[in-house]
Amino acid sequence: MAKTGGFTHAFLDLLQQGDEYSIALLQAGDFGIDTLRALLSANRVVVPRGVGKPWLASEVVRLAKDGASLGPLALALAHQPRKWVAIRQRSDPGAEFVSNRSLSDLLDRPTSPATWYGPIEDPERDRRWLIRAGHAKHYIKLADDEPPRKFAARWHAIAEVSSDFVALHWNNFSAAEEPKDAGKPPQYAYWWEIKKAYEELAELGLETTAGSNLKAAVLDKILPAFWVNPDFTWEDTRIRAERSGISLNAHTAPSSSGARRRDHEIDAKGLRSLARELASAALKAIDPPPPEQVRQRMALYILLAMIREWGTKSYGFQLHRGEEPMFRGHCYFGIGTSGPDLIPHVQCYSAEFEGSHGALKFLLPYLFPDNQDT
Repeated sequence: MAKTGGFTHAFLDLLQQGDEYSIALLQAGDFGIDTLRALLSANRVVVPRGVGKPWLASEVVRLAKDGASLGPLALALAHQPRKWVAIRQRSDPGAEFVSNRSLSDLLDRPTSPATWYGPIEDPERDRRWLIRAGHAKHYIKLADDEPPRKFAARWHAIAEVSSDFVALHWNNFSAAEEPKDAGKPPQYAYWWEIKKAYEELAELGLETTAGSNLKAAVLDKILPAFWVNPDFTWEDTRIRAERSGISLNAHTAPSSSGARRRDHEIDAKGLRSLARELASAALKAIDPPPPEQVRQRMALYILLAMIREWGTKSYGFQLHRGEEPMFRGHCYFGIGTSGPDLIPHVQCYSAEFEGSHGALKFLLPYLFPDNQDT
């Protein structure tokens, strides 16, 4: 197989021609095996046991050339949970919208920097979907003795459209947009592309409100409802805040994956201990000492002030009800002019938390309480 540039969720376009491009695209990480099988099942193709993605991809391309609808493939692609999601409210719920390319062109090389395919009907979920193919510059060394060469990395953002909101789901990747970064590419600056994607959707008829109530939903509704509720287990995983020139950046302890905190970062779990120590120190001025429940209550208010009132830019937490996973995410509130803080969005976690789809399902009732889709 051709070099992929180390991508998992993007496709490195090595200028393949014709069917070779489409087959290589379908073998990229963004197209799961179940996604490819969806089209084959819809066309009653018997899949031999033990075949891999190259065979599945070739069969999908063959069916497409024979005129088979790519709708089942596109819908399966849209249904894949992803690692990031942004949610905006529609300005005009009844407005009609279009795409700028049909689904039949999905497997071809796009002719513009950002192309929208669809819409894809999904009556079972009362949704419609659009697929955006974006491109990022990516320099890669094809041989050790050659200078880096510039290629394009194709990646997809999925627009989930209901009567009241438009959610964008995507996976991020690393991209060497400058020759000097070849071999060790940094994170792709998705925040500019997602902001632009919403502007493109407005041109297609899907206008949305630029603001977001994500911060109010998380800090004013979700946090008070669950944080000290004995029926739920709440864990703070990350807090980023800035106020009066003082910055707070708190993480959980190093995970089993080996991720480590930077020296200036605080253990988020340790914030609770810090709050208790501050409360104890303040209450030493009171004689006689107040009951233990007063100290606990003061510690709670100190910690809530750190989270809710200290200019919080982003906040991560996970929530369980008994053994049932309910939510895990890092919520960026869009309080900034650069980097991830440019747009309100959520970093999501897969497996038991169901990625972007699980995060969206949990957040919707708090973002749009009157939304009939929640």
